[in-house]
Amino acid sequence: MPLESGPRVKPEGNPVVGRDLGPKLESEKMAAWVYIMANRKFGTVYVGATGDLIRRVWEHKNEVVPGFTKEHHCHLLVYFEEHQNMHRAMQREHNIKHWVRAWKDELIEKDNPEWDDLYFGLGIG
Repeated sequence: MPLESGPRVKPEGNPVVGRDLGPKLESEKMAAWVYIMANRKFGTVYVGATGDLIRRVWEHKNEVVPGFTKEHHCHLLVYFEEHQNMHRAMQREHNIKHWVRAWKDELIEKDNPEWDDLYFGLGIG
């Protein structure tokens, strides 16, 4: 979902003073996820952010959207973490994407040393 640009403004007719009751950006309303997809252990990795982890990983696994993960067959969900909102998730995604590869591998291996596909543990099917 695209982020709105510009300053947040208080809606017309709001009599409350001292509290920001203005419209929230979509990125501030819900939990979001940072995730890493891989094609095999120590293989090619992709770092992404999404508001719907199950749907997005399904799209990667089924090569629905053209791009990096389709070209490199990154079908394994090897890491994910939840964030308070999409803005924070996108900040973290950006940071991780600029890490050296060894740091990304360490992040994955900390909780998933075998690089197992975590998708089926998300409570689906």
